[in-house]
Amino acid sequence: AYRAIGTTPAGEGAGECSPGAGAEGHTDAGIAAVLPPDYRARSEVLLDWSGTIVTRHRVGGRRRERTAAMQTVDAMLESHPEQSVHVDREKLAACIRACFECAQACTSCADACLSEEMVAELTRCIRTDLACADICAATGAVLSRSAEGDARILSAVLEACATACGVCAEECERHADMHAHCRICAEVCRRCEQACRDLLDTPS
Repeated sequence: AYRAIGTTPAGEGAGECSPGAGAEGHTDAGIAAVLPPDYRARSEVLLDWSGTIVTRHRVGGRRRERTAAMQTVDAMLESHPEQSVHVDREKLAACIRACFECAQACTSCADACLSEEMVAELTRCIRTDLACADICAATGAVLSRSAEGDARILSAVLEACATACGVCAEECERHADMHAHCRICAEVCRRCEQACRDLLDTPS
């Protein structure tokens, strides 16, 4: 379920985003800022149930949705003066988003575990969550910099992140039937693990 808060007509730039009803913490100008300037598909700027800005647009006759966070990562990579010819930018952007999403999920899961009555049985899960959160955050930060650095460092960071996500997913899956936050965290960890593997498998 979404609530429309603006639109941008086909062929017009981000600055043409028409004003909508607005949303707490989000202005039309802020929404327009993350829309690519060369946007050519008719787009609806929406707010989902959680407060996440979503841009729904049609590309090739099919409807696709992009959150503001997705657009920000893409826009920052595109605007970097040093464009990498060695890394698939779409996979890089996807991995950055997955890393920061996983860092948040693991941090939240650890905190939720601390609030459970059976917290003593979740000690390993908490420690694994926190370790994975730190590694994912560090990986997302490293990947957000120029990809023209030493490939060995990027590979090592991605391998470490994929391993941490795999281990954390396994641990959270042990408690998934009992705790929803562990189930959600495990799913996010698996996505991040795959995103790291996908980027690692990209030919240099």
